[in-house]
Amino acid sequence: MDVYFPTELNAAAIRGVRFQEWTNNDHHYNLLKCTVLIPDFLFLFKSDPNPPVPAVPFVDLGYFRDRPENQMLEIIVQAGAIQHEISLTDYYSYLATTGGEEIIQQRLIDNDTDKPDLLLSKRFPDGQTWITRRTGYKVWMDNGAFVVTMNMACNQNYYYQNADLFYYILSTFRPLYTPEYQLAERLKLVTKRYPVDFATYLPTSWHEVHHHNDTMDEMRACFTKTFKNQVSGALTINAVSMKRYPTSEMVLWEYLKPYFDKGLDFNSIRFQNASVFEGFNTVADSINFTYRNTTQYNLTFYLAHNSDNWFYVEMFGFAKVQDFDSWAINKRALQLLIQNFKTV
Repeated sequence: MDVYFPTELNAAAIRGVRFQEWTNNDHHYNLLKCTVLIPDFLFLFKSDPNPPVPAVPFVDLGYFRDRPENQMLEIIVQAGAIQHEISLTDYYSYLATTGGEEIIQQRLIDNDTDKPDLLLSKRFPDGQTWITRRTGYKVWMDNGAFVVTMNMACNQNYYYQNADLFYYILSTFRPLYTPEYQLAERLKLVTKRYPVDFATYLPTSWHEVHHHNDTMDEMRACFTKTFKNQVSGALTINAVSMKRYPTSEMVLWEYLKPYFDKGLDFNSIRFQNASVFEGFNTVADSINFTYRNTTQYNLTFYLAHNSDNWFYVEMFGFAKVQDFDSWAINKRALQLLIQNFKTV
């Protein structure tokens, strides 16, 4: 749906609106203190000084609303908690789906999946439809992360007159204390020497298994994630010389063999060029398939090469429709590996 979604300041549209700077200085935790400019026609309806806990997964750091006779607009600054590293884009998409919201516009601020900016709509049982603009950030808390979220919402009948106001408020929203670390997990360094000399980072909860006797011509490494008392993802990194496997079909056949018995159809692979690993030519694919007619899995892989070697990375785990949390955790680990990949 093409709905007005401003991403630049229109000063004329907010001329005449008076603002007051709000900070939740009374909060018990410095990590959850933030600041934002609030229109002076809204009043602070509720403010919770406590952090979110499992029994109360979300708290309202500040809930601002219009006068009861108007009921046109509200702003809610919330805090939630996550224990495993996922991208905020996936986190907010999941919240939207489970909350009955439809994403009608979205973008990434600074092209960062941890800086989402979404426009959503929701129809309520009384027939009203409300439009929400949402953004947020993570704050490291030693064991997981707080997610601080700002929601600006109004009845869709008043959205167009408030759209530029929403963007301006969004642009003023920031943590009072800049987070030192904006992940839910610490990262650990992963390095390999031969045949591709590289370094990258993964969340610390991913552990290397199936140690391989690496040689000058071939390296194999596998990292797994345990979530909900089961292995929820397997991240494999392989490198092999082209002398051993001259063609892409040969190397893919070798690395994808374990999945054929699980129902993967080799002919379903559709290659697409991808700019992923610097200094390498890369093709990629992502495939969903069902194993034994019960569990749905996702396999995402990248096959890259330079003049001498193949570099192969894959993530295997539950499909999004099977287990969203596991899928999002796996996707984020693969993203971090790619973002931090450097040849030495």
